[in-house]
Amino acid sequence: MSYILDALRRADAERERGAVPGLHAHPVPTSSEAASERTAIRPGTWVMAIAVVLAVLVAVSWQWFTPETPRIAAAAPVEPPVPAAAVAAAPPLPAASVALDPIPVQRPQAVAAPKEPVAVERIHAIGELPEEIRRQLPTITVGGSMYSDDAARRMLIINGQLYHEHDQLAPGVTLEQIKLKAAILKFQGYKYSIVF
Repeated sequence: MSYILDALRRADAERERGAVPGLHAHPVPTSSEAASERTAIRPGTWVMAIAVVLAVLVAVSWQWFTPETPRIAAAAPVEPPVPAAAVAAAPPLPAASVALDPIPVQRPQAVAAPKEPVAVERIHAIGELPEEIRRQLPTITVGGSMYSDDAARRMLIINGQLYHEHDQLAPGVTLEQIKLKAAILKFQGYKYSIVF
């Protein structure tokens, strides 16, 4: 409000600047008076500003701290009861033909008999074989070997020839497995190992 009054006073003063001052002429304030008048804030202005700030704070705190009221769902409209006479007079509805899938019958599954543990064939040392089997064993001389994690790449040189796993070394003698420093052979149902 004080800014508007100051502006009106300045406008009147500028209009009257060229004319001779009369009784109704407003005195033009000096620069120091104008500066002090601009910087001085009236107490009523402070009171108004504090009141506005307090009103805003009250409104914000009211919104912030007021618990939300639960929204009540609109109740479904209640249909009026139908009189019993109207129900009796209504024609029967045709039965809807619905194709029902047959319910699969679950037959009890046969429980497999527990498997008997497979007997692991014993791997003998040559000295543990029966005497008659040892006499029949052919002479086997290992010339070298190549071991790999891949069974297809494992090789064994026996009696100057190259063999892989499951090859027949001599009549009745099969190379079952090649290990890093040993080999397992099978002869007449007996598994035995040779070390090289």
